[in-house]
Amino acid sequence: MQTSNALDALAEYRASAGTRERKVIDAVLDAPHLVPQLTITQLAERVGVSGSTLTRLVRKAGFKDFPEFRMQITLELERQSHVDDGLGSALELLDGKTSLDQAIQRLMRNEVHSITTTLAGLRNADLEHWADALVAAGRAVVYGFGSSAIAAADLSRKLRLLGIDATSCTTLDDAVMDLAAHRSSVLVIFSFSGESPEAINLANAARTLNRTVSSVVGRRESTLGGISDIVMHSVAEEGQIRGLGTVTRLAQCVIVDALMAAVASRDPSRITSAVFELHDAVRGVHPGRPGTPGEAV
Repeated sequence: MQTSNALDALAEYRASAGTRERKVIDAVLDAPHLVPQLTITQLAERVGVSGSTLTRLVRKAGFKDFPEFRMQITLELERQSHVDDGLGSALELLDGKTSLDQAIQRLMRNEVHSITTTLAGLRNADLEHWADALVAAGRAVVYGFGSSAIAAADLSRKLRLLGIDATSCTTLDDAVMDLAAHRSSVLVIFSFSGESPEAINLANAARTLNRTVSSVVGRRESTLGGISDIVMHSVAEEGQIRGLGTVTRLAQCVIVDALMAAVASRDPSRITSAVFELHDAVRGVHPGRPGTPGEAV
């Protein structure tokens, strides 16, 4: 199967497919970005069939098996997302034609573009609303899995530096237990796709507990964004194949830093007091350590 014809192959097979298979194909063609994000079991549940039915369908459409189908769709989405943008992506490191210098330069342009575009899309009113919720609650449960755990840990640490109790969780159970044990907590979820079943389930559990749900997603129209009270958009041009660059994490951490500025501005005197208190506590366990409040601790 040629990568450039992956989605076309599904559309062509649809003409001879049965009614049930057409419904599955239509669901995939309507939201192809879900294919790289979900396992075969998750995708099958999403489109309302069994895993074996989905496997048979992709074979009839000309693919060897589901893993090949997912890879071909992923690569095609990757190419489509970078047509004529001049930015390049992690995919170019895999094509055997791009030199190391070219690959590095394109990855760096991606990162600069991601930071500037993410910042340009932030609205002060949204940041202030988010900061107000966190300051009023005084506590946050921050969830991120995989690469998103980096931004989750960063936010959790920085909130504590500003006097807001925060816990960083990488498992669904820990996050739910923490939310249930602390009624005033605000939930913060980092998810590039916004379609992670775990993240969506966590958001729904938090809503059942009447907790405020905030999310940082890479797609505004995501399922997670739709069920969140507060949504921030991180712009990342890594495409579907991520991990070779740090674009996604940089975009998320840009939002973290912008939020910290908003939190600090809501109650400067209390925040300053919290920073000094934390600084004194750290100095207490590191006798003779130089430094002044505001420096890294």
